[in-house]
Amino acid sequence: MLNDVSISKDYQKKFSEKKPKNPLNPLILTSGNWPALGENDSSKMPSLMEGYTKEFEAFYKGLDAAFSSRILKWILAEGKMEMVVTLKGTRTFLDVKTHQALILVLFENEDSVTYARIADSTGLKDHVLNEYLKMLCSHASSSILLRDKPIVRFETFPILNFPKDEPFTAHETISFNKEFKSTQKKVILYSAKMNKALKEKQDVPENDKVMKELEQERGFQVDALAVRVMKHRKALKFNSLIEEVIKMCTIFQPQVSLIKKRVETLIEKSYFMRDESDK
Repeated sequence: MLNDVSISKDYQKKFSEKKPKNPLNPLILTSGNWPALGENDSSKMPSLMEGYTKEFEAFYKGLDAAFSSRILKWILAEGKMEMVVTLKGTRTFLDVKTHQALILVLFENEDSVTYARIADSTGLKDHVLNEYLKMLCSHASSSILLRDKPIVRFETFPILNFPKDEPFTAHETISFNKEFKSTQKKVILYSAKMNKALKEKQDVPENDKVMKELEQERGFQVDALAVRVMKHRKALKFNSLIEEVIKMCTIFQPQVSLIKKRVETLIEKSYFMRDESDK
């Protein structure tokens, strides 16, 4: 994992030198080392961002002939970016999660957008979009977006405010706060509490499915390596076979328990035979 991060910094440096106007600083992570990262991310890129990513993909695949067939999957849920808002001649920098940026960019040319349109344009799932909008919306002047207040009457008392955790409805309107101001030049629009809420609301059954598929895929990889070793060596001590498989497996770090389990399965399927004289 640390190796992925280290190599990515080298890619970022080369890319910024070649394409100085492209603001991307992506981390290239091996899927085997980062199993379920972004599996539930359904978000859509705006055209400007998509153009930047395609430019990086062309650069990356041109680094090495072996990279040309690789597929890069962009995991926007884990990204961050900096946006600039200018109101009444004052520039403020916004430090946002990439998903929040997908929402905010819709207000570049419009003052108000419905929840349904935000959901459709960003591709964000309801529980994710609700958490981000809760963070961005309130009726205070310090919030970048405002949740329009309907007046709903209950008996004779008008209700002007939403309950704190009231979910957004499809036809509800979100407006850009033209009175937004901050004493700080840089404002952080996400929090540890928001990140925790998003993780807690993830679709657990879907994550379980992903982990099962990953475990199966890794098992097949270990099978293939073990068979390759034994075809070459013909006979080998069990511990030596484990060492060889670990050494050859570069996609992920296999656990000894997994290798033992897969070797037992290969024996049962008659791919391997135990040496009866060596017990």
